[in-house]
Amino acid sequence: MIVYMPIKTISESNQGGISRPAGIFKSKRIKRQRSETFYGLLDAWGQCRLSLPLIIIITRVSPRALDTDNLATSLKHIQDGVADWLCGKYGKGQDRQEGLCWEYTQQRGKPGERAVMVTIHHLTQPYGLRVLWA
Repeated sequence: MIVYMPIKTISESNQGGISRPAGIFKSKRIKRQRSETFYGLLDAWGQCRLSLPLIIIITRVSPRALDTDNLATSLKHIQDGVADWLCGKYGKGQDRQEGLCWEYTQQRGKPGERAVMVTIHHLTQPYGLRVLWA
């Protein structure tokens, strides 16, 4: 299962400023990313009927790559939106529950292309040679 959503993500680690306007913009960006993810998955796949364990791969599509720690912070609110979709209610998802394995990747997009792809696999499906749980 793969869904492509045109959501712009940025590294939250590199956003400076503690001013009130900076906090307001950040708050709106967080809410927009989380809600667009939740409602995008709802539109694409409907209500979640998946059982755990799941492997969820979130891919950032952008012209420029981020290093690994910035990649994780840029996709945090997307992860929250996916967790909301999994539980069936916006704002109520738990992304750290047992049975969920989160993986972040990125790929180069065309100039100006910014998006997120969410891929979900059941653990019982073949998924390469990686060891995900020890």
